[in-house]
Amino acid sequence: MGDAAGGPGTDGVGGEELDFDWHTVSKEVNRWGEALLEADRNRVGIVEALGLDENLFLRQGPWRRMWITTAVDIRNRRLIDVFSGKDAKGAIRWLLAQPAGWREKIRWATLDLSGAYRAAYNQALPHAVQIADPFHVVRLANLCLDRVRRRVQEEALGHRGRKGDDLYRIRKPAHPRPRTAPPPQRTKTDRPPPSRRPPRGGTRRMAR
Repeated sequence: MGDAAGGPGTDGVGGEELDFDWHTVSKEVNRWGEALLEADRNRVGIVEALGLDENLFLRQGPWRRMWITTAVDIRNRRLIDVFSGKDAKGAIRWLLAQPAGWREKIRWATLDLSGAYRAAYNQALPHAVQIADPFHVVRLANLCLDRVRRRVQEEALGHRGRKGDDLYRIRKPAHPRPRTAPPPQRTKTDRPPPSRRPPRGGTRRMAR
């Protein structure tokens, strides 16, 4: 079964050709794959920048989801490993399972502002410099700026943002790559703030 299902020196064939069900074939593929990975200890080599990120692997019905974590060599853009879950315990378990010498050479640890991965790095890679993903940094900056913009909008104009309002038109001033932004987006923030005047009718509403 092992050789017929794709062992060294043979062409892989499917379960239908061997008259086996998928679970049997999958078991043999895992057995051969684990043996090949175990024998090739040097396939990854030295990693200076390690990245952990969660990915949705499987949806089981409307509510149940299966998450996995991918470990990536950032500098060489290479997938190192995949393990189940996205919590701190699983990430710590995976990191501590790696050779101590390999972990010591990791200088940078990237993450997406996840508390679970931050805790894993703090415990298993305390010497590594943690670097946040630029996408999530810009997203967080946009969220904070938008809260301030809405508050100033209410205080200055007395109403929520409207299409013609300058504060509404600059609702997304942060950009991950400012040099690629069109000129109008780069100059919106240069406009003076709206004059402070009382709202038209009713009590002034404050942003919550």
